[in-house]
Parts: sequence; structure tokens; C-alpha cells
Amino acid sequence: MWQMRCIKWNPWWKPEEETPIAIAWISFPKLPPNFFGKEFVFSLASAVGKLLHVDLASQNGTRPSSAKVKVEVNLLAKFPQRTRVVEEEDDSGPKESKWIKTEYDYMPKYCNTCKKKGHDKYDCWEIHPKLHKNFEEVLDDQS
Repeated sequence: MWQMRCIKWNPWWKPEEETPIAIAWISFPKLPPNFFGKEFVFSLASAVGKLLHVDLASQNGTRPSSAKVKVEVNLLAKFPQRTRVVEEEDDSGPKESKWIKTEYDYMPKYCNTCKKKGHDKYDCWEIHPKLHKNFEEVLDDQS
């Protein structure tokens, strides 16, 4: 049985490698109400990856506890756990800053050794061949 996946087009595509580009949902919990503006949420999400979609509850402001967005990420990149927001000094007061926490609802695994999604280097069959059962052993186990 063959598995079919839709992936982002790449002019340098290689059939033996899967792209490290993936789609993920991220959340910004305990976001202050004045930070729910579309532009602000976009700028927070850009620290993680390319923004694709803001969920309906975040758009409508019906979930005041957090904002949730769908982003395109590179699984080889390091993902920030928080983002610092700085308000510059102006007529209303001095310079202030606040850390906004980033939560990753689900982040797919990617193995940099075999260039496949679904596992990391600790579960890679190329690095750890004993983890891989031969096809015949799987058939024997099912009998």
C-alpha cells in the first residue's frame, strides 16, 4: 500500500526526500485583550513561520484566553517558546516590554538523517536499524 501526500511545490524537489516545510497550529495563551489585533497577532506569528490563517474564534474575539494561528514552519528551525514585545517610550509613558508565551499545539517530527517526516533521529531506521522490522518478520508476527 502506498501513502499519498500533498506537499508544497519546490523547484529542487527530490523524490527520495521529504520537505521540512510543514503546517502547524500555534497559540498565544493569556494574551492581553489589547494584543488581539490582527496586525499584532500576525507579527507574533511571524517569529515562528509564515502566517497562513487565524482561527475564527481569534478573529471574532470569542476566545479571550488566547489567540490561535496556523503557520507554515520549517521543521529544521528552532522554535521560540516566547516572544518579547517592546512598547517604545512615548507621550503616554516610558518604554515597557512584555514576554508573550508561544505554545505549539502539534509539531510534526522530521529526521534530518533520512529526510523523512514522522520520526526524529532517535527513532530513525537508518541510524538505528534494529528498530526496523523486516517485512517478513511483520508477516510472521501477524500469523
